Amino acid sequence: MMDKLGVQVGEATPDAVILCMRAEDFDPTSNVLWENEANKSAIRPNVRCFGCKSAVAMSNHTYARYTSMDKKPRVCCVQCVTTLCGS
Repeated sequence: MMDKLGVQVGEATPDAVILCMRAEDFDPTSNVLWENEANKSAIRPNVRCFGCKSAVAMSNHTYARYTSMDKKPRVCCVQCVTTLCGS
């Protein structure tokens, strides 16, 4: 699937797509699985899927990178990614 998007996993550039979970599907108790604070996620009400416009959950590390960028990459939830990439 990443080949169809033309980006590398972990790459955050303005032409990349960040794949996230919809906020409504996020379970914050899953954060206990992560020792590193950067890997823990939270609902980001100011970050929306470009497809369905739902708020998303995003890791602390990714959110820090995302908010520091002048030109933001697109954010897509896992439910909308098949529309973006095809089946």
